[in-house]
Amino acid sequence: ALRIVQAFGTGGETSTSVSYLFEEAAPERRGLYGGLYLSSAAAGMAGGFAVVLLVQLVLTRAQLLQWGWRLPFLAAVPLALAVFWLRRRLEESPEFGPTRGGLGSGVDGPVGRARSVPALALSDVVGLVRRQRSTVVSGALLTGAFAATVNVWFVILPAYLLATGRATAAAALGPTVLGLAACAVLAPAAGHLSDRLDRVRVLFGACASLCLLWPITFPRVLAGAGWPFFTVASLALGVALSAFVLPAYLSQAFAAEDRALGRKVLAGIRQVGELGSQGLGEV
Repeated sequence: ALRIVQAFGTGGETSTSVSYLFEEAAPERRGLYGGLYLSSAAAGMAGGFAVVLLVQLVLTRAQLLQWGWRLPFLAAVPLALAVFWLRRRLEESPEFGPTRGGLGSGVDGPVGRARSVPALALSDVVGLVRRQRSTVVSGALLTGAFAATVNVWFVILPAYLLATGRATAAAALGPTVLGLAACAVLAPAAGHLSDRLDRVRVLFGACASLCLLWPITFPRVLAGAGWPFFTVASLALGVALSAFVLPAYLSQAFAAEDRALGRKVLAGIRQVGELGSQGLGEV
């Protein structure tokens, strides 16, 4: 039940927050702002794993099972309250204003205030796919590649190494934290580079890097290459993921009136992919 609530919250806010950042940024800095978004997401995951690692190292197994598992959740409460306070004081972006007559009309005042919004219908999604089919298809493929890498390498693989006894908590979660931290540090630079060059070129480089890294790194880690190799491979994959300038690329590809809906559709496709990869991981 908690995972369902989390999924609704993430799906409802993530896609629209990316669109909001894109519309608020100056045209020549939208890649940078998208990189900051990716950086914050990677930093959040790295921080979560770091807290889990810290709790496991400090507490005994009995303490962890009795009450220690609550500590990471309690530590997130102040951050959630700060985000809620900030969310209530945001104003709609100027670029969104002219599109209010369509889907999402009736929006006035701060973003966080209650207002009347027409219900989303299946015809809206079908219309989006018909209008921007190539963007939806390319976005689904790119989002799927990104989500599969994050979930398989940085979530399922460490859990597998721990569950099978092939690595200690430090050896499994430490490289994961370092890889995500590398993505967090380099994502703004990659976004800034996409502002100067071209987002498609940067994305092509990211995809090519993943295609080269996966066949080399994944089999060796499963074969027991050890934590030094796992650390180097995690850093390399984190660097590759930092160049997935999807927040700016997709927000730019969708028209303003389709931007939030397009991001939500792709977020739904990504969630399906994540469930599939996690199911395979359980097997």
